[in-house]
Amino acid sequence: MPISKSNKFTQLLPRYLHKAPRFVQVFAEQTVFDNPPHNKGSSALIVIYKSGLSRFMMQRIANHTHHSATVFLKETEIKSPSCSIRWFNQHNEIKRCGHGTLAAALYLKKYQGNSPRQFYSLTGEIFKIQSSINNLQLEITAINSEKIAPVHAIEMAIKTPFLQSYTTTSKHGYTTVLINTEHPLKELDVRVTELTDYPNAVIVLQ
Repeated sequence: MPISKSNKFTQLLPRYLHKAPRFVQVFAEQTVFDNPPHNKGSSALIVIYKSGLSRFMMQRIANHTHHSATVFLKETEIKSPSCSIRWFNQHNEIKRCGHGTLAAALYLKKYQGNSPRQFYSLTGEIFKIQSSINNLQLEITAINSEKIAPVHAIEMAIKTPFLQSYTTTSKHGYTTVLINTEHPLKELDVRVTELTDYPNAVIVLQ
């Protein structure tokens, strides 16, 4: 991820102040994978907090954002070589989030001049950061998936023939489906409401 002046950061976003408990230090929006004007990239909300922020409050903050990931970092660990990290979407805590982790590293690189060499999740998974003067790179282990029968909720959401389905876990993981169509994926009609209660993120491959 190139570090450029276009990746400006904000130390506090006023629209989230009314949701922030007193022990939150920083709210900041950070974008990665952007290449203006062709690609707007993916954004994450970075939250740096003092010890004591509960999972309930983390989820409450994430509920009121428009970001696909809200990232939580402990203030006491962000200058350490190894830093814990948690990610939430509007509905659940996420087991792993690549773009959210890279966004956290990029923000800290600019916010304090350096990023931890690695982040670790609640499950103990390690996310290594390779840093140079102008770039950051995220290293993660391969996602191990098992072949599964087609998931009814995904079939209802994507009215397209499936070739195969895989999943990493039954909850808070990834479900990957390979579909049989020659139409561009951006033209795919996905009924998102059918996936509201599905516990995994869905990846569609053509």
